[in-house]
Amino acid sequence: DLTTKLMDKTNNKKILNISVGGTGPFYQKEMIVNLFNKNNTKFNTLIWLFYEGNDHEDINRNYGKNFNFDFKKVTNNSDIEVTYTSFTPNSLMKFKLFISNYLRGFGTLVKYLETYPKLIQNESYYDEVVKSMNEFLIKNNVHNKILYYIPKYTRLAYKDIPHPQLRQLDNLKKLVERTSLKYGFKFIDGSITYHNKKEPLNFFHYKLPTHFNIMGYDLLA
Repeated sequence: DLTTKLMDKTNNKKILNISVGGTGPFYQKEMIVNLFNKNNTKFNTLIWLFYEGNDHEDINRNYGKNFNFDFKKVTNNSDIEVTYTSFTPNSLMKFKLFISNYLRGFGTLVKYLETYPKLIQNESYYDEVVKSMNEFLIKNNVHNKILYYIPKYTRLAYKDIPHPQLRQLDNLKKLVERTSLKYGFKFIDGSITYHNKKEPLNFFHYKLPTHFNIMGYDLLA
């Protein structure tokens, strides 16, 4: 995973991963402020990830909400064992996979005819989130601020195709870059990092729209 890769590459074991799955910028900002206001953890660098696949949904859905965070103290450092149950697709799932594989060309054609609106409907909301995060970091003497932009599978799958959805993604990326630079974050465009690779889909499991595989996380780190 990314945390382990960063520890290995920097030889620094003091890397704290406070990521929460299924969240986005507003929730993350609220969580960080709440978490570090409740303890005396000190840090000098924040790496803030922005995933273009769905982080924008958090701004549209959650901006302005009040969250109640209940952080429980960890009382030991014992390892946690994670067990996995193997999955065998049933007949219906196999049929769906077959259809999606052999009709995906038609689906792509249909997508060319779609209109692609702005992914963040109110851009001032995102500006306010980044501004608020910056004010919190300055208050806590955190001056090394990095925003890393992670591309979604679609961008890399269409790397050699002038697909209209890419304009939508580029507009989102420009907004994130412009806003992060405005408030003193170093912006790292991860979409270029992956896009410039000969086979960017090799960084996903089975070249399918999944999470990054071990090579994908290594490149990210």
